Amino acid sequence: MTRTSLIGLFVAAAAAGDPATLGTPADTRSLTFEKVSSAAGNFSVEMPGRPTETSKNYPGKATLHTFAVEAAGPSVFRIEYLDFVGDQTARIREPQQSILAYRGGFREGKTFEGDKEIALGPEKTPGREYSLEAQPGVFVRERMYSKDGRIYVVHIVATNKDFLNSAAANQFFDSFRITGRPASWYPGPAAAEPTAFTFQKFSSPTGRFTGLMPGRPTESVEKHAFADLHIFAAGTVDVAVFRIEYLDPPAGPFDSQPPQQSLTNFINGFRHDKKLQAQKELSLGPDKIPGREYVLEAQPGLWLREQVYLTPGRIFIVDLVGYKSEKILTSALADRFFNSFSITSARPQPAANPPAGPQPARVLIRVPPQARVWVENTPLTQTGADREMVSPPLDPSQKYHYTVKAEWVANGQTMTQERTVNIQGGQTSTVDFTAPEASPPPAAKPPSP
Repeated sequence: MTRTSLIGLFVAAAAAGDPATLGTPADTRSLTFEKVSSAAGNFSVEMPGRPTETSKNYPGKATLHTFAVEAAGPSVFRIEYLDFVGDQTARIREPQQSILAYRGGFREGKTFEGDKEIALGPEKTPGREYSLEAQPGVFVRERMYSKDGRIYVVHIVATNKDFLNSAAANQFFDSFRITGRPASWYPGPAAAEPTAFTFQKFSSPTGRFTGLMPGRPTESVEKHAFADLHIFAAGTVDVAVFRIEYLDPPAGPFDSQPPQQSLTNFINGFRHDKKLQAQKELSLGPDKIPGREYVLEAQPGLWLREQVYLTPGRIFIVDLVGYKSEKILTSALADRFFNSFSITSARPQPAANPPAGPQPARVLIRVPPQARVWVENTPLTQTGADREMVSPPLDPSQKYHYTVKAEWVANGQTMTQERTVNIQGGQTSTVDFTAPEASPPPAAKPPSP
């Protein structure tokens, strides 16, 4: 996907995802399983009968392939997989982020029970498992996996919630295996060589940057509670993808810390589970804009060289993704791309005059995806890595604070932290439990949220 165009696609896919009605209840003990394999889908599984196979094409975006069996319960056993045709960035995204982005559209507005990260097989393919009520009286147990640019969805839909954890359901889920890679994932002998790229100058007035890219980039915006991520991507899937991204984070820790410390905190959250190699500090242009460069293996056989720059109110990310080999990351081609990047204005756009009178304040809360969150001892019902809370209207001339608590499990241990976040009417503040805590100045306590 261009990483946001997925949301509309996923909502459309979800319309076909859950049946409005299921069959007549039957005895689940009568189910007889048989092995089902798909050479094109690169999976095998045990299902209670031969599945009906269907495909739905979303032109220029993806093709959704579905294998479904209606069975006793009443229930539907279903395997789906999605290959992203027109999106170069879906293949190189961190797997858990891909799953959460897909689920954010596919299951938009739903509440997930038992949401947890899982790993499949000896390769430990990243995945998630959870259950939900898709509509009144229709329950779903679901696993999602992300591998080599493909999303797999394994789920059971039933009118009897207890059926989701039955022996038959467990047999179905536990039998699922990914047996190979999509045929399009790695290039064949005739794949284009990196030297075939022809660079042209590209500028973005709103992005306030310029650089050389191999053709006109695809532009997209990925929306997060934390900030909108603007993406400019060009290149050839299976050879190399060149990207320039930027985001405008809300006022908060990035404004109150030394630049290199702010970069460290951002990178630790952005690449939190990756081993960074060849790290070094950078300085860009005559303004000596602070930056950082490093190399990492995003997933087996997929390498990134990345530069991150910090300007007032904006973070820039410049990266090159190389497939099969990391050699392209240090090539003359790569150096030409990185050396051409420049920031045309480090100054943020002037803000409009704020409205007069009391205004709500927004608090953006970044946590591990499975965390529970409380604000002033009131639990938030949202899930995922980014949460949001809006205060009652506040006097914009006064500063206030909230106490935010988060609890999550890491390495088998329950972690509990409390943070104090300063807020002001009409402004947005951020508290980030994935980064070290910065000590805020004291402020008054606002009304309860």
